[in-house]
Amino acid sequence: MKVCCGIIVYNPQKSDIENIKYYSNNFEKVYVYNNTEINFNDINNSIGEQNNNIEIISYGNNDGLSIACQSLCQKSKDNEFDYIILFDQDSRMDENSINRMKTMIYSEDVAIICPQIIYDRKEENINNNEIEYVDWCITSGSMINLAMFGDLYNFDENYFIDRVDKDYCEQVIRSGKKIARINTAFLNQKLGETKMVFNKPHYNHSTLRHYYMFRNRFYYNHKYNISFIITLLQCVSHIKEILLYEVEKKKKLQQIRYAIIDYKNNKMGKKLWRKSKKWIS
Repeated sequence: MKVCCGIIVYNPQKSDIENIKYYSNNFEKVYVYNNTEINFNDINNSIGEQNNNIEIISYGNNDGLSIACQSLCQKSKDNEFDYIILFDQDSRMDENSINRMKTMIYSEDVAIICPQIIYDRKEENINNNEIEYVDWCITSGSMINLAMFGDLYNFDENYFIDRVDKDYCEQVIRSGKKIARINTAFLNQKLGETKMVFNKPHYNHSTLRHYYMFRNRFYYNHKYNISFIITLLQCVSHIKEILLYEVEKKKKLQQIRYAIIDYKNNKMGKKLWRKSKKWIS
């Protein structure tokens, strides 16, 4: 079984580039999709210096996650790999976990193999059952069965970011295939900016992220025939989270209007910014 690695980077830090080197020592091939826009060639050179089994895909644009995932999977499939493990730049998986992912034997009805996620290195609620089947997993750390990719499933490029992984998993589950989680393999993942309220973590997303969350929810729910009532309840819950826990509440709530307008006008993918009465990317 041939397994390669695909990493998506955006303005990576030195530690992220060192992590690419680490992965290059654990995989036959590492594909890096560089979403950096400014000084992207400097980043390409820094990554390329690490190891000669690294191949960089870079256009000087931020193409988002969906296009990057689609490109990485297609590239690896074209080069006759059986699986690709996808990583965000801030995700970390040690050699033991990588080997557990690579050496497990899977049935033909498994489309995605994923690890157990440890957020911010806090080993809480660890499930000790070696393998279990789940309905959803994040893209980072997931091993994609390339025999099914392209013919049965694709990353929907309408999303840019947010719900990219949820959509791919939904395609898998609705087709009757499976997502297998290997609970003895671990991915360390950063949560981003959080604050504790009543001893529970709450995420403080950027204004732009809220735009994608609102817009992509409308698109996803329509695509999979999820009822208006459920969509409304999800939006109410989202608004409640902003009002109770986040900063810049007014700016973030304004994203609902922009999200609805763009969704209705079929403006998907990367958000377009309005300037001097013209839309620019």
